[in-house]
Order: sequence, then C-alpha cells, then structure tokens
Amino acid sequence: MLGLGSGISATKLFQPNDISECVLAFHASDGVSVTEDSGILIVDSWMDQAGTLSNGSRIYATQVSTKRPVWNYSHITFDGANDRLDLNEADGTDVEVILDTSDGGWTILAVYSSDDWSAGNEAILGDPDNSQNFLRHKPGSPNQVEIKINNNIKRFDLSEALNNGRYHAIMVTASADSTSELICYIDGVALVDTETIANTNDLQIEQLAAKAGIDNLDGNIKHIVVYDKILSSDERTLLNDWASRYTAVL
Repeated sequence: MLGLGSGISATKLFQPNDISECVLAFHASDGVSVTEDSGILIVDSWMDQAGTLSNGSRIYATQVSTKRPVWNYSHITFDGANDRLDLNEADGTDVEVILDTSDGGWTILAVYSSDDWSAGNEAILGDPDNSQNFLRHKPGSPNQVEIKINNNIKRFDLSEALNNGRYHAIMVTASADSTSELICYIDGVALVDTETIANTNDLQIEQLAAKAGIDNLDGNIKHIVVYDKILSSDERTLLNDWASRYTAVL
C-alpha cells in the first residue's frame, strides 16, 4: 500500500485522500512545481497528495519531454502530442502503482476535460512500457471509455462524447471477486454496461495523460485519485459530491 488517508472527517473540508487506502492523489491546484518559459508557466512536476511511499519518498509526476504540459492555476493542460507526465520519486526513480483485486479491489477517479475527442485514443493514465494497461476514451460510434488491463480490454458505451466544454468525472471500479466486475461511472452515474475481468490481472499505472508515449490526452486534468479498494456507497457519494464542484464549466 503506497499511502494512507486518515479517515473521513466531518470537522474539515473533505478531500479525496481523507478516504482510507488512497494510494495516489494529484490535484492540479496543489503541489505543482513550474518554471516560466516565454511568459508561460510550464509544469516541471506534480506532487502526490496521498502521502509517502514505504521508504519515505514522495511520488511526483514529472515532465518527460521538452514539450511539457502547461499549468493554468486550476488545471494542467496537455496538447495531445508530446505532453505527458511520468510517475517517479524526487531522484528520478520510476514508480509503478500496481492495483490488483486480491485484497479488496480498486477505484480510479479522474476529473478532466477533452478538447478533441475525435482526434485519437486519448489516455488519461497508462503504462509507458508496453501499452498493456491504460484508461482512455476512444473515438467511434458510439463513443466509448476503454480500460485495458494486461491486454484484456473492456469498453463502456457513452450516449455522447465528452468534449462538450465541461469537465467530467470518470470513475472506474474493479471488484475483488473471482471474476471481477468493472463498473464505469460518468459524473456519478453508472453506465449501463458492466463487464468482468479475471482478477489475476493487475492494473499498472506509470504515466499520466499518455500510454507508451502515444495516445496523448488533448485536454485538461484537474484531479486524479486512486484507491486500493472499492469505495462504499457513502464514500462514493462524498467523492462524487466533491468532484461535482469541478465539473460544471471549463
């Protein structure tokens, strides 16, 4: 387990890492290191808000190319080409967040916007080594959210594309049954499709806004939160209510 929350507290403003077993929490307004380049604030790194690794190090999402995403005070903008961020420690050591369903399942939430859904298969997060693990949206008719877990692909049909000038909260959960149920929620509403995947497959996350250096996101990310468990209905309500504050307008 990479990080622990301190339990839900009603005495202070809710934050996603207040829910236990939060292993990754990136918030674009927090922990962003930037430099100025010709008047543009360029993202150098994005510090995990979930806590520390077992060795006491922090996780960072850092730029991996000379063309880096841009920080816009409330979100990070990716250009759909080269912009992406790798997970690592401060010294550059690679970090792999591996989620499995053997100990209670997992949950991913991303609050993001897409500028051009039709441009390509835009990954929100993924594995840069072999493209066997990712969460992305996929152009087509109907439009789809797609998750690939070690070459097992599950797709969820959408009634409309999400490039409509709004942020959207995409949540994906994987249960801990012998055949794990995958559920995808858009803005708190479960999609009609539910599909299953063998629980021997682990989801590996190493990169944000891309997979294997391709399929880069063309749009903005406000938040990415990952839990090493299935959220309870109460926890999901808290998280959805929190995310809804960021999904009204661009």
